Parts: sequence; structure tokens; C-alpha cells
Amino acid sequence: MTPEATREFCDRAMSGIAEHLRARSLAQTPNAVFSRGEAGMRGATYVVNFPGSEKAARFCASLLAPLMEHGVKMARGEGH
Repeated sequence: MTPEATREFCDRAMSGIAEHLRARSLAQTPNAVFSRGEAGMRGATYVVNFPGSEKAARFCASLLAPLMEHGVKMARGEGH
């Protein structure tokens, strides 16, 4: 239910984030094909679903963290 709720809650989809996490997760486990992760924005706030397992969630957080400095700047309208 979480991915559906995320889609409804967000104003804009950020499918590239979910695709990136899924693609990189596939290098770790073929089970990542079952990921239903979604990502989007509501206003200037990012909403990203992580996998249910702690190990997978930590892995995805480690992938997302380096990208967020740029993402926050973009959300603030600071551009590239």
C-alpha cells in the first residue's frame, strides 16, 4: 500500500530516483525486480520509499545520500 499512498501524496513523480535505487539494488540481488519503490516530491519535500529489509534500506540510503545536496538545491530553485 505504501507505493500507492506515495503516488497519491506527491505532487510530482521523481521516477529517476526509484529507477536508480532499483537498478543499483539489482547488482546486489535479483530479488530487487520485485521492488515497488516510488519517489516523488510534495512541495519542496522529497518522499522516497525504501525496501522493507534493514540491509536493503541502508544500501538505498547510501545511494541516495550523495545525490541529495544537488536535489535540495534544485528543490530550492537554485538550479544546476
